Amino acid sequence: MKILALESSTAVGSVALIDESGQVLDERETDIPNSHSEVLNQFVDEVLKQAGLKLSEIDCFAVGQGPGSFTGIRVAANIGRSY
Repeated sequence: MKILALESSTAVGSVALIDESGQVLDERETDIPNSHSEVLNQFVDEVLKQAGLKLSEIDCFAVGQGPGSFTGIRVAANIGRSY
């Protein structure tokens, strides 16, 4: 099982690719204010490329639910939903 995890509800936005054993295969993060909506899609592409996977090979999308700003939470939720 491959899990693509997205977090955007806090000051640090991140994307991680995790396998069935819980091992993090690759991750990206940023702490640049108000940049999550701009960089998380790029991070998704980068972690998939680094792992040699296609989006169709992802079994599960995980999205952080906060606590954090409502707008921040929506960024990751919308990115996960769009895939």
